[in-house]
Amino acid sequence: MASIIDITTDNLPLDVEAGQEGRLPGGEIIKAYEHPKGGVFWRRSNGHMLPGQPSLARGVGRKRNELAGRFIDDLFKDWKNHGEEVFEDCRKSHPHQYLKVVASLIPKELKVNHDVGDTFITLLKEMSRKREDSLARIVDVTPAKE
Repeated sequence: MASIIDITTDNLPLDVEAGQEGRLPGGEIIKAYEHPKGGVFWRRSNGHMLPGQPSLARGVGRKRNELAGRFIDDLFKDWKNHGEEVFEDCRKSHPHQYLKVVASLIPKELKVNHDVGDTFITLLKEMSRKREDSLARIVDVTPAKE
């Protein structure tokens, strides 16, 4: 194997043999690997590729992103034209599915600011003191201990 060569990330040599090691300015050792499309690509010791390397992707990611983008665009156009009708139709003919979609949009966990909660409880108690039916006896307004 050849000796370690000094290189920079700005100008990575691609005409070396696979297995060649290089040293970056900070002292990090990198290694050249055979690229499936010919030539080599460089990896750090942790396995990450260096920036500016020839891609190993065969276009799948780009095509998937393009397909997803077109799908979302088409879906949005359709939604603009028929969205309200779909809501109404779904609500009438499939109420359980409609409810399921609505429920999926509600956060599973709701974080409440304790200052706001305490203020609300104080306000609720004050309102209940002024009312004859005493709302405080109907609703437990004692904050939970953490």
